[in-house]
Amino acid sequence: MYHYFGGITSTQQSVTPPSAALPSITLPSVTPPSVTPLGFFILLLLLLCGCSDSSTIADSGETESCSPGLKTVSIQHNNLQRSYIRYIPDSYDGTTPYPVVLNFHGYGGRAQYHIIQANMRPEADSGNFILIYPQGSEIDGVPHWNACPAGEDNKSPADDFGFTQSLLNHLASTCQINPERTFATGYSNGGMMSYGLAHHRSELIAGVASVSGVMLDCTGTPRKPTPVLHLHGTSDAIVPYNGNDSFESAQSVLDYWIDFNQTSDTPVITVDNSNSSGISVEHYLYTTDTGNSTSPNANPANTHDVTVEHYKYVGGGHNWFRETFEGKDASALIWEFFSRIDE
Repeated sequence: MYHYFGGITSTQQSVTPPSAALPSITLPSVTPPSVTPLGFFILLLLLLCGCSDSSTIADSGETESCSPGLKTVSIQHNNLQRSYIRYIPDSYDGTTPYPVVLNFHGYGGRAQYHIIQANMRPEADSGNFILIYPQGSEIDGVPHWNACPAGEDNKSPADDFGFTQSLLNHLASTCQINPERTFATGYSNGGMMSYGLAHHRSELIAGVASVSGVMLDCTGTPRKPTPVLHLHGTSDAIVPYNGNDSFESAQSVLDYWIDFNQTSDTPVITVDNSNSSGISVEHYLYTTDTGNSTSPNANPANTHDVTVEHYKYVGGGHNWFRETFEGKDASALIWEFFSRIDE
């Protein structure tokens, strides 16, 4: 079965790599509102038509420097030209290894659009981390992520787990990064990619956060407990909160990680009803004892407190959420979660 945003097709198709250099674009100086699926395509069309004003992302042939600012970087992986957008805050001087946050776009998305929709540059500035927006390869002109190991569960033969590792290796060769504090987040298909890394390549990342995307039903067992944050709207019409024939429900994904991380089954719940949109946000926190504890929930593989957290946007759609919980939007909540994960 083919999952439009998630990814199963029984027929492997050829992959067209993105161009070696992402086209120059202009980033609006204002924060966009919540994006609906229709709004997504409208804004994408505008972007491709060449909106202009303020900061420009342009390709640079120089790939060995690691200096503050925005830069498009191209690398080779499996004989394909792949690329990513890199943002380094002004505080970086190369003397201290910085954490890394990978932020994956959704199905059909572009890194240069996703950096606008899912802007985490203010968090990178205040939290002192390197921010990466990878670009998915294309199939029939549509960028995507393969969130499962190679096989028929993917949209194409592209090795996106391998690309992620190559990206991190290249980044480590040019910048001072902390490999113990590399995190993955993403929207929709990009959130599924983040879950795929936690499920199948957990040695690469220290924690994941998914926005409007669930974990796919690929076989395998994670190598280690992984902190997980899940943000999802109850009125999501693309990846339904309660699941359907194509996607797991949000709660079933949470239950998987609650069981694997051996957290408490009973969450601490906090509710914020302050959003003017009328969407309330419920926070569910599932905690676990460390491996040194004698608690029946203790996981011997845990050396730190590995939590599972969930922000439930009651009435929320298929968005990277602008609605806030205790004054923090999705981008701020994600970095707050990552920043608490022990080194």
